[in-house]
Amino acid sequence: MKRKNGIHAVKISVSVAEEDLVILRRRAKRLYGGNMSLVIREMAQKTKKQEAMEKLIASLGGPSLTDEDRRAIDAEWLGR
Repeated sequence: MKRKNGIHAVKISVSVAEEDLVILRRRAKRLYGGNMSLVIREMAQKTKKQEAMEKLIASLGGPSLTDEDRRAIDAEWLGR
């Protein structure tokens, strides 16, 4: 189905945790007049960027921090 904005859309069915649905609906209402499809599109765009970053990191030889390093940094940022 082609939408007014020219984007070809495919209807899907997904299951999400209730607490996630509350967050998604709140974001849809706040930013997109309640349009959940636009929240999903936003998530897809962020995922696309994440995938590109991961591809770049892999092409540069992989991450320079270990998982343990990352946890230590996160704990320091959170004041733990």
